[in-house]
Amino acid sequence: MKRHTFLFDKDLEVSMEKLVQKYTYDGLLEGLPGEIVNRMVLNNLEQSAKNDLHQEEIHILLPRAMNEEFPPVVCIAYMECLAVFKNSKKNYSSLGVIWFQDDFAFPIETAVLEQFKSIPFRKLCGEFEY
Repeated sequence: MKRHTFLFDKDLEVSMEKLVQKYTYDGLLEGLPGEIVNRMVLNNLEQSAKNDLHQEEIHILLPRAMNEEFPPVVCIAYMECLAVFKNSKKNYSSLGVIWFQDDFAFPIETAVLEQFKSIPFRKLCGEFEY
């Protein structure tokens, strides 16, 4: 099976090992999207990503200002690299990435792919052993 790979940190090839998608405001019972609701949504997404991906290191790409409605779909991905950058005794590195887009992936929106390139994966990732 061909893996989906992406460029992070300008020149680092990283593979997507897991992708979870859902509606951004799914389960919101009351309130309108705005700064308070969006902060709550982001906090919940980060906790959910940590649990679903078994990953403490999570990076969120904010789509716009906190007081504006976010795009309707949120994507939560587990990204992995078979290189390590901080501890040579580890075997691989990974990072959870959360982003928003207008439709379910695939494809991943071009603007998001451009943002991937600027994520400092080497600095933010966790490193692990097999």
